[in-house]
Amino acid sequence: MFEKTPPAQSDTSPARVVAGVAQRLRRGFDAWLEKPEASRSRVLKDCDIVPAGRLYPFAIPAPAYANLAFKNSAERAPAKKQMRKFMDLLIPIAA
Repeated sequence: MFEKTPPAQSDTSPARVVAGVAQRLRRGFDAWLEKPEASRSRVLKDCDIVPAGRLYPFAIPAPAYANLAFKNSAERAPAKKQMRKFMDLLIPIAA
């Protein structure tokens, strides 16, 4: 399933680990937004047990995209687009 890398060859510096986690999260969030209505339905079903659980899956990634746009001007347009999708999903739930 996962490819094993010998410990001597893997870079486990904190910056590299954080960058790897950030890339995986971004790919996951981008995948969610390919089908926003399906993601919305899943969140409403899976997270309904916790009162604010319906908000967090949309509210937390939105500022992450804002931060990405702020840090990297080349990412500004795509990050704003993704952030808008999360906000469009969040607003009706929060209202």
